[in-house]
Amino acid sequence: MSPSKASPRYLFFGGKGGVGKTTCAVAAAKKAAASGRRVLIVSTDPAHSLGDALETRLSARLTKVKTKRGSLYAVELDADKALERWIAKRKRTLQAIAEHGTYLDADDIEKLLRLSLPGVDEIVGLVELRRLASVAKCDEVIVDTAPTGHTLRLLTMPETLRRFAGVFDDMQAKDRFLRQSLGGRLQPDASDELIEEIDSEGRELTEILTDPELAAFTWVMLPEMVVLEETKDAIAALAAQRITIGEIVVNRVAQKPKQPCAACRRRIAGQRIAIRAIGAAFPKVAIRVEPEFLDEGPPLKKPIPKLVSSAAAPLEVLARADADC
Repeated sequence: MSPSKASPRYLFFGGKGGVGKTTCAVAAAKKAAASGRRVLIVSTDPAHSLGDALETRLSARLTKVKTKRGSLYAVELDADKALERWIAKRKRTLQAIAEHGTYLDADDIEKLLRLSLPGVDEIVGLVELRRLASVAKCDEVIVDTAPTGHTLRLLTMPETLRRFAGVFDDMQAKDRFLRQSLGGRLQPDASDELIEEIDSEGRELTEILTDPELAAFTWVMLPEMVVLEETKDAIAALAAQRITIGEIVVNRVAQKPKQPCAACRRRIAGQRIAIRAIGAAFPKVAIRVEPEFLDEGPPLKKPIPKLVSSAAAPLEVLARADADC
């Protein structure tokens, strides 16, 4: 099925480990559901924390999360089970392709198909996301991704699928030649159809990821110079794949302390430098700053506002806090 404007919109939350991706993803999912939408939130991180954030026991199956409005479903993706399911539906055809294109016997092919391959999380990740979105019939898919390297590999998966299709196509070439030689007119068989299916899946996923109306990335980072350097590399990699960067969230920005504090003053000064550098590094990207909460109490009455392409406002907030330290 080709992607269309009726497809759900995918919003990915990425960033370095420990910056607050899961918290931001959950907040976005709850907000979307509160607007009356049907929402699916999926964790693709092998070290899942989504269930903890939602205070709900989750699995690889769709779990409905209680909401006042709309519908919210959550899943902690299990890559091994997803691959097992994918192979099970295509096992006979994959075995036929391998028999045509390799010197492996039936037992060796069976062992090969049972392997848990390196990179399996990335190979099946987007395919499984799309399957879950279809099952849930949702309007929006929020994706809580793994740390940076895993996420960037995940997003190259459509091209990996197409390369697999090319390898399978080469394996199938000898069989096609024999069929055509013996039968004259060549008719596509189940193997040819599977190869086309895999190639088409990769092509359609690429179309989704590169369509700003269907997919966007929110990058979450801390106001630290060392995190900025990794963020520059990651966003450059996303841009090279033509994936839209919808917003950068600068998380855990220090707030004015209740009492004078020299350490707080130094920390706020360092964050002020980092936020200025973030604004300079990404002048065309919307930037949101989120305050740090040191307890589990209610949010501030006057939260720091969303910023678009400017670091001026948070610098003013930090400057006021600096003066009060």
